[in-house]
Amino acid sequence: MAKLFNDDETTAFVAVWLRCTREGTAVPLKMGLALVQTLLLAGVVLTEYSLFREIFSFIIGPAGPGEAEHWSVDTFAVTGCLMMLGYHILAHDRPGALPVRLIRACAGTLLPVYALGAGLAVASVVYFGGADALVQQAADASRDLFTAAEPAAFAPLFDKFIAGFPVVFSLACGALVVVNLHTAHRLVTLITANLEQIGARLRAARDARAAMAVIRETEKVHFALCQQRDALLAITPHDLETATARDILGVISEALRSYEQLVVQHETRVGNIGNRFAPPQTNVDPKQVEKRLQALRAINVKSITASLRAATKE
Repeated sequence: MAKLFNDDETTAFVAVWLRCTREGTAVPLKMGLALVQTLLLAGVVLTEYSLFREIFSFIIGPAGPGEAEHWSVDTFAVTGCLMMLGYHILAHDRPGALPVRLIRACAGTLLPVYALGAGLAVASVVYFGGADALVQQAADASRDLFTAAEPAAFAPLFDKFIAGFPVVFSLACGALVVVNLHTAHRLVTLITANLEQIGARLRAARDARAAMAVIRETEKVHFALCQQRDALLAITPHDLETATARDILGVISEALRSYEQLVVQHETRVGNIGNRFAPPQTNVDPKQVEKRLQALRAINVKSITASLRAATKE
């Protein structure tokens, strides 16, 4: 029996099905990665919101007694999140726009600025009273040696740092805003790509399962049709003649029923003369009908087969 698909085609089908199925099994990992990226994005957005809130809280200041608060700090903080959304839309629709290229180029450069500002802030906190807290568990001699060296060795250096600290820290906060814009856009892009890959992998796995089901059903139908074909090819001329003769006999028997009923009605009428429920009289001669019926009943499969062969020869 001939196969519907050869071995190479079957192997190719199975390989594609296995590949799509394996890609479908990687969906949970992709979903976990997308979840982590979403949490990072939430952290970046929260950082931007908090940064803007603190900045505008310092600029606006608290409302005095009996004064109405004309500006909402939270509203200004939300504008930072809206700015992130606007930048993402701009970068998505026009990746070559000047603001997008400028922020992309400055994001990496401004990272050291924020690191420098944050480092100065930590160093100042440690210097002004922080050193004693760090070594409070140490021995008295070690603590005295550590603190005694501060004024002589580091005081002029920290005086210069503290003088420029507000400028550097302000630049660091501005740098953080720019870095947050680029980071949020990058995270949204990665999350979107992961979600698209998850959808594509799920659709591919679903389509692969559906295609394999169609292939298997097609092979079953092909196998059944091949069996029917083999059964038809196995029929000999003698079997075909016999089947045809039986069909002819069936047609003859069906056609003789009405005439046989006519004979039965005649016999019933003869046996019930004077009965008003007896069948009505007909002009047909029952004896002639019975005679012809006997001739037709004599036809059998052998006689029909012989007639068919004779007709074929002619």
